[in-house]
Amino acid sequence: MQTQSTTHPTYSSSMDCFTSIARREGIAGFYRGVTTPLIGSMAEVSCLMSSYGFAKRLMQTNAGEDLPLWKLAVAGGFAGIGVSVILAPVEFVKCRMQVQRSAAYTGPKYTGPMDCIAKTLAAEGPPGIFRGLGSTLVREIPGNVAWFGVYELVGSLFRNKDTGELPSSGCIFAGASAGVAYWTLPFPADTVKTRLQVMSGQRNPGFMEVLRSIVQTEGIRGLYRGWMVTALRAAPSNAAVFYTYELCLKVLTGPEPSEVRGHPQHDTQSAQVLVEMDRFVAQSGSPSQETMTQSTADT
Repeated sequence: MQTQSTTHPTYSSSMDCFTSIARREGIAGFYRGVTTPLIGSMAEVSCLMSSYGFAKRLMQTNAGEDLPLWKLAVAGGFAGIGVSVILAPVEFVKCRMQVQRSAAYTGPKYTGPMDCIAKTLAAEGPPGIFRGLGSTLVREIPGNVAWFGVYELVGSLFRNKDTGELPSSGCIFAGASAGVAYWTLPFPADTVKTRLQVMSGQRNPGFMEVLRSIVQTEGIRGLYRGWMVTALRAAPSNAAVFYTYELCLKVLTGPEPSEVRGHPQHDTQSAQVLVEMDRFVAQSGSPSQETMTQSTADT
């Protein structure tokens, strides 16, 4: 939906896109390009986790100090910088694989992720793989600020004041809210990123150039094309991710961990838990992996 031509669109709506893909390619069509995000998910989560922990320690006056909400949000934004370097090439390959059957796509065809990487390197060199890095940064920094901030804010409304424990209902609601917030704030940046990554040729237009082009030809609505489907998916997938993390954390560390504040990236001691959960996170739809399904709708 994000990449199709506005003058000769392939699909008339999100539902039309869904039914057309299902009819033409079956269930497998919705998972085209999923291999690359699955492989890159461990590096992504590890980088996001370590970057957040590093930023959190920098802002702590004393070890183990509880940081205020705004500092946690800033640390989340810092984590978005590091993870963008990993996400940009992973999502480049994913987007190219997903969009190549679209009528709007005029670039080269690929037989698989490795073929996509090889052809891109041959045609554009290493910078080609990192096409859209700037847009990824614009998405990830405010996106992770919203993700961390909203989860903590909403979670604090449900958290037990005496024990600090977050009940399951509160965790689910906070996780769903965080997912929607993540995709609402930086969604225009993701639209620009997707347009940049499916472009072919040596010329690599800048973020503002593509942004202005979309606004001029499609209006503000063009920047939010596909947002409703993404938001509807983000709520349950992020609720599942947060709930499962909390559940695993209680099993592995006990019912009342001393320093963990509920978010998968809020405590450096939970790195081992995240690694063990990585496969679940990748399949359930962490915020950054949710572009998988969103970009599938692009075709």
